[in-house]
Amino acid sequence: MDTNTLMRTLDGTLTCTTLYGHKYRSAITGQDRMPMALEGLTRGKSLWIDSLVHFTCPLTPQQETQHLSRTPVPGSVCLHTPEETVTLHERGADVSFSEHDVPEDSFLSYRPRLLMAVTNITITANEWQHTEEWQLDLEEI
Repeated sequence: MDTNTLMRTLDGTLTCTTLYGHKYRSAITGQDRMPMALEGLTRGKSLWIDSLVHFTCPLTPQQETQHLSRTPVPGSVCLHTPEETVTLHERGADVSFSEHDVPEDSFLSYRPRLLMAVTNITITANEWQHTEEWQLDLEEI
């Protein structure tokens, strides 16, 4: 049975087969006249990837700390309140913002740094345009 599949039980209840500790997949693509540096890059190789997508965490009023599910990219953690956005200094996945007031409708955002494994590499060369297109498929370890 695949994970993240929606299924109905015999009594008609919709359930999801998601496993605890969800892992992410990503695809990085590019096109250039110079070839991608693929020396030593093979399926199964581990890479640290700084995500472009921000994760967000809702906050409760007067909350002072938050444990993030992934390690953040340095300098990417921001506290968003209705009045302002403040970049926070974090130490790993634990973020403290006790010196800031946290009103209602506040949230935290950050870009996660993910340890991922290469699952596939695709390269397509266009001889007439002298370009190479490539795609790197990754899955979180």
